[in-house]
Amino acid sequence: MSTKLLTFMLMVVFALMLAFVGCSDDDSNPATSSSGTADTTELNLIDIAQVIKDVAPPVYAAPILKSSPDSFEIWTEGDYPLLYKVFGEDDPQTLYRNVEFFEMFMDMIDGMLLVDENGDLIPGTFTEAHTDTIDGQEITRTGTCTVSALTTATAIPTACQGILGTSHDLDYLVEVSIEEMPEAELQIGFKLSETEQTMLVFQANMSGIPGDTESSITYASLDPSDSTFVFKGFMYCTHSEGAETFTTSFIMTSENTGDFSYRMSWYSDGIPDSDLLGCIIGGGNKDTEFALKYRQYTPADAAEYDAEWAFDEVFGPNYTNGTGLITDYATFVNEALIIGYDLVPHAVVPNPWAE
Repeated sequence: MSTKLLTFMLMVVFALMLAFVGCSDDDSNPATSSSGTADTTELNLIDIAQVIKDVAPPVYAAPILKSSPDSFEIWTEGDYPLLYKVFGEDDPQTLYRNVEFFEMFMDMIDGMLLVDENGDLIPGTFTEAHTDTIDGQEITRTGTCTVSALTTATAIPTACQGILGTSHDLDYLVEVSIEEMPEAELQIGFKLSETEQTMLVFQANMSGIPGDTESSITYASLDPSDSTFVFKGFMYCTHSEGAETFTTSFIMTSENTGDFSYRMSWYSDGIPDSDLLGCIIGGGNKDTEFALKYRQYTPADAAEYDAEWAFDEVFGPNYTNGTGLITDYATFVNEALIIGYDLVPHAVVPNPWAE
């Protein structure tokens, strides 16, 4: 997925978010107004995105371009440093790009849905319209939102189960349709209790860019008692009527010790005469020390990784050069943890709630 495409998707989601949290002049459904009533209140979700940011290493900003003569500088410098591919915020496989995208959906849900005096979600269907100018573009979106209870577990499509699991027990489903974008799909299942806050987000064709196809499922689950979390994603995108494909899968988890574990791989056929799979594994503690490994496979389904594109590194706080050994982090950098070719998407991601 290109930066331009993802940026446009974020703009669309932002416009929808503004519409559904009450920025529109339409107050025909006061029961779901963002101001609430005497017997309703907002969800007030815990900010899972911020919890992830608190545990993950910080956003990595690429430095001025220069050559990369050794292993450490492969990670930190050059025209496209590895840390920028992992903990940057611009490219679609980066952690902070995916956190930002998830955060906008979470904010939309948090501002849109209300619960009654018993703490039960208020179901129903309502429509809002909003026009705004974002990055110099005027966007009008008319969204219809339906909130309903889920009575059975949500089955994860077979192609996604290696990353997302087989099923999840969710309580409610929010379905959003966009009048101006009939091909777009947005559905969010969630569960909210004293011991769990879970969201499963499916989106498809939210960009509205002709010739591009994209779909993804993102899963985030938080234990409110200790702020441990699981954050997973599965995304597929093609450009120019399928001429170029980019996909990614990732899994990030945290422990109550503050340690994190991160695995992420991305596939691209946008290189001359071949395709590739880039893979990151690692973990540790961002405030003390953590380790990462990078492995690259060309072609993407090769049995062995490219020896010249295999890098191991230990980092201190803020991406300084760590003093520990890579072997100290064996539980995080075991190469059996690599998300392989068979675990990244190879086709449009199916809708888990499709009838």
